[in-house]
Amino acid sequence: MKERYVLTAGAVAITLTQSEEQAFQEELGRIEPEAREQVVQSVTSWMQTGIEQGRRGGIHKGIRLGKVSLVMRLLPRHLGQ
Repeated sequence: MKERYVLTAGAVAITLTQSEEQAFQEELGRIEPEAREQVVQSVTSWMQTGIEQGRRGGIHKGIRLGKVSLVMRLLPRHLGQ
């Protein structure tokens, strides 16, 4: 199975293969330290945005599943079964 890396920026997700990630890291190593720091900060920001979006999505999904579960438990009581 190929390992994949995901960089997110807002609603855009860039999925990198292992070889693409390696090429990215190599290029990152070639640029000047100041520019490298800016790139790393941008990538970190994208990752944090992606994590937060995933967290919110998981919370919303959990709430929906909880509501469905509650309705399924209460429905037989209200129908007299």
